[in-house]
Amino acid sequence: MDERRAPQLSAQEQRALELAAAGCTNRQIASAMSLSEATIKSYLKHAYLKLGANGRAHAVAKWLDARDNPRT
Repeated sequence: MDERRAPQLSAQEQRALELAAAGCTNRQIASAMSLSEATIKSYLKHAYLKLGANGRAHAVAKWLDARDNPRT
């Protein structure tokens, strides 16, 4: 499997990553998405696992790369 291929992230996981990439805190993401901070942490944790990332910055970088450079 091509490592740069985007994993199947939910719409909520993608939105949380998008806001994280914009520099938002978990609290700000939760407010923007009208969800609890615990839910946002859960979305981000699942996204990290799906992306094989070891943290927020790594996940955002991998997600942006996969999104902007799709492989077929």
